[in-house]
Amino acid sequence: WVCVDHVRRGHATRAAGALTRLWRDERSEARIEIRCDEANAASAAIPMKLGYDLERIVDGEPEARAETGRTMVWALRRDAGGGRG
Repeated sequence: WVCVDHVRRGHATRAAGALTRLWRDERSEARIEIRCDEANAASAAIPMKLGYDLERIVDGEPEARAETGRTMVWALRRDAGGGRG
């Protein structure tokens, strides 16, 4: 999460990018995910920029007023060019 006073400055994209690079270079899991509510277009833009694929949308209960309760699951897989081995 990014403090409302600092949104839309690329902080979350840079952080998610750093974690994605760490996964590629240092981890061995076959896939990683980024999840966000369907209503959060700014958050959904981050995995799109980083090359993640929208894998599915999971229906659930909203946890905040601005949420739909529909969670977008973005995934990056090693077998799709996501990293080593």
